[in-house]
Amino acid sequence: MKVGIVGCAGRMGQMLVREVLATSGCELCGGTESPGHLALGQDIAAHIGITPCGLEIRDDTPSLFQIS
Repeated sequence: MKVGIVGCAGRMGQMLVREVLATSGCELCGGTESPGHLALGQDIAAHIGITPCGLEIRDDTPSLFQIS
């Protein structure tokens, strides 16, 4: 299952990132935050202190919906 997380840098978003990355059968497709957020451009996983996953936090939610 492909999963995209809106608000991935917040408390609940971070929890969801961890769970998706740890769950067999789930694929993290990306994560977004609001325009101007300090986390934009950072690796989603590295931002929460785990091994980088190669996906940047972006501010384009419509594109996230298309790929997840």
